[in-house]
Amino acid sequence: MIKTDVGVEEFVVFMNNLLEVDPDFVKSLVGFRTPCDTGLVEHPTVQVGWLGDDFHIAGFIGVMNGFFGVYDDGKLEGHGAFAAVYDGVTLKGFKLQTNTAKERPRPGQPAPPEKD
Repeated sequence: MIKTDVGVEEFVVFMNNLLEVDPDFVKSLVGFRTPCDTGLVEHPTVQVGWLGDDFHIAGFIGVMNGFFGVYDDGKLEGHGAFAAVYDGVTLKGFKLQTNTAKERPRPGQPAPPEKD
């Protein structure tokens, strides 16, 4: 059966199940990054990393967050809801990252005033 209505919550459960079934595979999948071009860098939702001015990389989590979308505002603006959980360098699982905390200040900007 093809699942046509799957959200990030179900994907978190799925990935945590795969981590239990084959942790080495999942750790390798999540840890792998590959160079990418400007087209992917400019994609509105895929998250990429920068390793210098002209060298960009992307991985599994950035692509999956690109698929599920990114937050438009708040402390996680521009980031997706699918997140890996690490204890130091050890992958422990996956979680749904919610955007409910206070808005984060932009780099170089003062924190927003507290609201009553």
